[in-house]
Amino acid sequence: MGDTQKLIDAAKDRVETMTQAEREEMYRRQRSNFVRAMTTPCEHGELDFEQCSMCRSGTPARILHKHTNIRSGE
Repeated sequence: MGDTQKLIDAAKDRVETMTQAEREEMYRRQRSNFVRAMTTPCEHGELDFEQCSMCRSGTPARILHKHTNIRSGE
């Protein structure tokens, strides 16, 4: 069994042992993190960091962003 499958199995086991309240809290936090990720601009000013070419390339935020004309990270 690969390492990834071991991690998946461990996560499933952990969720199975959670109480209903613990699961609800976990799902609430996941929703909150997802909403924050989808509504907060990346360090380069793009709303969706997955679509930001500079995030994908690892470009530091201190470089002038061509779309927003803002200088971040200074």
